[in-house]
Amino acid sequence: MLDSVQVHKALELTCRLHKGKTRKTGAPAVAHPFRVILILSNYAGDDEKIYVAGLLHSALENRRYTYRRLVNDFGHKIAALVKEVNSSISPREEIFLSLPNRFFSGVGLKANWLTRQSQVLETFSGKSDSAKLIITANKIDNLQSLIEDHAKYGDKLWRKLGIPKEHLRQHYDQFFNLLVVSFNHPILSLYYEVQERAQNIWGKEELRKT
Repeated sequence: MLDSVQVHKALELTCRLHKGKTRKTGAPAVAHPFRVILILSNYAGDDEKIYVAGLLHSALENRRYTYRRLVNDFGHKIAALVKEVNSSISPREEIFLSLPNRFFSGVGLKANWLTRQSQVLETFSGKSDSAKLIITANKIDNLQSLIEDHAKYGDKLWRKLGIPKEHLRQHYDQFFNLLVVSFNHPILSLYYEVQERAQNIWGKEELRKT
């Protein structure tokens, strides 16, 4: 299913939207959605829309790409799933998703990291299983990236990210507890495995299974 026309289109679009962009650690931004769909390939079977939405999960954060264009390019079902997954778009902001870029002065729909992640926790239980799977794969890759980046930068990483280590740890622990009660899926085991390895960057306290 990774070899479908829709997935190929999503791959090309992802490369365009992330061209020249880097994460705060300097890593190419485009690597993240590719890693997300590699995780999803172990759990999503032949569900094409999950791979496409996984690749495009942050597309709507890019002011050059509107929800209307997403619908035109990939259809209503995939567009709706991308919007459901996207944690940075609040209900109030949704009305602007189809407006042309001339209505904006170059300011994207960016929210404070803590606010965005709090929204993920608050809304996760009510999302569809497809959206939950993509969000979880996204969290797994972000956490795996933290582990890899900490091996490279040590505790200087938290200054690079601009987010206190304690806030990050609390968020990923809370997300794990949320998974346990609201998403009975095999991907939970992978999340637990990566979360357990992350104890090396948080500290010595062991993660307890709930």
